[in-house]
Amino acid sequence: MHSALAVTWNFLWWPQSGQWYAFWSSFGACLTYFAVIGVAYRHLKCKSCWRIAHHRVEGTHYKTCHKHATPEEHQRLYDLHARKFPEQHKLFAKEHAVLSRGHAESPGPVPDGPNPESVPSA
Repeated sequence: MHSALAVTWNFLWWPQSGQWYAFWSSFGACLTYFAVIGVAYRHLKCKSCWRIAHHRVEGTHYKTCHKHATPEEHQRLYDLHARKFPEQHKLFAKEHAVLSRGHAESPGPVPDGPNPESVPSA
């Protein structure tokens, strides 16, 4: 009885191709999936908490969830983006100014903050 169990255990977990074959063909193969899910979550999550984000903060690359989609929170994140990424912030602001006017002429003045009408009410 014990020898049959030992042979079965040896065959299932340490096959002829090597001791680590079972790990890399089962759990080790899933490491790529875990990494992709982790990267997707970091891209989709709210800037202020762990929830999935649905509302973009105008003039930045940040997104917020329904709890943080308030004008005050969007202004805070807009100011944070302006301090943390000044070059990117200017680029986003110019791009937004061009798109909001509907044509590609000179962008004109850079806006001071997100448009309050574009922030969804909570």
